[in-house]
Amino acid sequence: MKGETFLGIFNTINAYLFISDPPHLLKTACNCVRSSRPGGARMMKYNQHFILWKHFCHVPYLFESSELRSCKLTDGHFSHKSYAKMRVCYAAQLLSGTVSSLMKSRGGEEMKMSAWFAGLMNKWFDLMNTRLNYSYNPDLKPYTTIDDPRLKWLNTFLSELKQWKSSLTGSVSEQSKQFLSHQTYDGLVFTSMAIAELVKFLLENSPEGSYVLTKRLNQDPLEAYFGHMRQTGRRNEVPDIHQYAQFENVIMCKKNIKSLKGSNVNHVIDWKHGDVCDDPMPKRKK
Repeated sequence: MKGETFLGIFNTINAYLFISDPPHLLKTACNCVRSSRPGGARMMKYNQHFILWKHFCHVPYLFESSELRSCKLTDGHFSHKSYAKMRVCYAAQLLSGTVSSLMKSRGGEEMKMSAWFAGLMNKWFDLMNTRLNYSYNPDLKPYTTIDDPRLKWLNTFLSELKQWKSSLTGSVSEQSKQFLSHQTYDGLVFTSMAIAELVKFLLENSPEGSYVLTKRLNQDPLEAYFGHMRQTGRRNEVPDIHQYAQFENVIMCKKNIKSLKGSNVNHVIDWKHGDVCDDPMPKRKK
């Protein structure tokens, strides 16, 4: 995979593809924008235009009064608290196609590159979340052929990032402030390349009519598990081995009927043993 496949130490036949969690990468990319402001840790810049957090804070004011009902942005999206920075759904709604189109049409020349970055990350995240119920968005359709133009677009995405990085000027420290964090950039590069190679490999070695859902290539089930563990432990942040075993038994009993609330992920496990009814239990006769 052009330098991004690695052979195992004891297995020199099979190659391994390294994939970072796409929702986490979107979140860290959004956090880079959050810190991009005068006096902040970054001042992201491309083609002589800045990508600033204040541009995104101004987006709600770009809606007309008749469009406010369709605005999903709330005060929580623009909060500087750690909880807001950890929410993937906040990052997905900030770096969305709606925000990008509003900036392009009503934000003026000043928001030009902020709109470009939001649109770029929105399309990338859509390609990392292909699903069966893709509704009106064709970018969410499952991959069915190795010649899918969306796989070629991932190379275009990487070319855009590399071109942005090569256009930076100034000292090394100044260049790092004008760009994404190197961890986010490296993760975007090898994840995009690995996803493209993995999709092609699965389709080439699967029966005709098969498809690939990249939505399944994330660590949401693992995060949901530890979210259940934290909820079960309440204020107990340092459980011992016996408490951990007790929490595990509780999770095994309830995980099939109770979805996780207030977590960073929306991972719901289907109930395998019939429908769960929300009707109240019949009252006992006196």
